[in-house]
Amino acid sequence: MAALDHLASLLLTAERESSSRSVTIDLFQRWEGPLGGASLAPAWGENAAPIGRLVAEDGRICWVMAKGNDLTLSDVLAADSQVPRATFERIYQSARAEGVPFCEKLATSDVIDVTQVRRALRKQAAGCLAALARLSCQENLGLSIAGIPRISYDDDFTFGALEMLQATIQNSPELEGALGRLPGTYARLAPKLQAGVCFRENDASELPLTPISAWCRRDLGLGEALDLASLALAATQPGDLVAAEISPFALFARDSVCWVASFDAPHLSLFQVDTHEQYLALLASLIQDRRG
Repeated sequence: MAALDHLASLLLTAERESSSRSVTIDLFQRWEGPLGGASLAPAWGENAAPIGRLVAEDGRICWVMAKGNDLTLSDVLAADSQVPRATFERIYQSARAEGVPFCEKLATSDVIDVTQVRRALRKQAAGCLAALARLSCQENLGLSIAGIPRISYDDDFTFGALEMLQATIQNSPELEGALGRLPGTYARLAPKLQAGVCFRENDASELPLTPISAWCRRDLGLGEALDLASLALAATQPGDLVAAEISPFALFARDSVCWVASFDAPHLSLFQVDTHEQYLALLASLIQDRRG
């Protein structure tokens, strides 16, 4: 879980730092030797090359690079389609010459549609994030955050932090295997609702709960999801043990949206409910599953 915790913290930082500006977040291996007399020298030494980079804008992830992950977008597109890689390389060179983003150039071509481009970009970014998650466990990394001129990325080719966290888990057998199976109730019920999020507890981590799955028909930020988890955890753990026994599921509201929380360690599952009938049906399913 350490790798996933580091990754969630990195994505949360990107979401928050880019909420009002465009940023690059560079990851460096911290310098273990002397830094000389320069008290303001960075902790990774001068002229060090980053081993990872994220570009984020409007709270969304736009681009990711990681040392050890050389798979390009052209590689992914060629592998997932019947189009030769050389075709994508020609489009890439044309985009560079015109000064337009590669993805937008692809989307206006007759070679591949927007959905395929978005899927490939998310897969390539997820691979880089998985590599950064592994590096964060192996190396003593530091962050450097810098504002950059606004680029105005097309929303079709940027991703929410929560979406990218889930995509990284889904594209990493290592991370997915470490997490194990999702709670059966959540896996069955969440896709039928407007939103559902499942968290897993962490021991001695930066984030006490990490989102490991999300089904959302609306844009749900990673920070918002973590705020909901804090409210839910408090609601599902009353101080009165008798109350906890007879009321294992909590109903709470945030910003006029109602949620049902189910805590069954190490998982916390949240379900958005929009009608009284939906609430009753969900509660009946949760109780039936809890009783076995």
